Amino acid sequence: MPNFAIALEHYKSGRLREAEGICRQIISQQPDSLDVLHLGGAIAHQLRKYSQALAYYQQIIALNPNLASVHNNLGVVLKDFGKTEVIACWCRILQAVSL
Repeated sequence: MPNFAIALEHYKSGRLREAEGICRQIISQQPDSLDVLHLGGAIAHQLRKYSQALAYYQQIIALNPNLASVHNNLGVVLKDFGKTEVIACWCRILQAVSL
């Protein structure tokens, strides 16, 4: 089975494609792994795969809607992707941290 620690090391070393491949393998076996989905979203964002990054972050939010950092990351991707929903996303961040 692919190892999250190896994916994270690739990511930290700038080997995004290698990290991306490992994350995809892990997600195919553990689709509810928040850490792997979060790393996958960060990798996709850096690779400018905005639709994929959005999907990862939205999946995390569906699993745990109270993670302000994920709402923030989603907002940044929306902004970079040129989507106008960014303000609503950041409003959800404020709601999540005030819970």
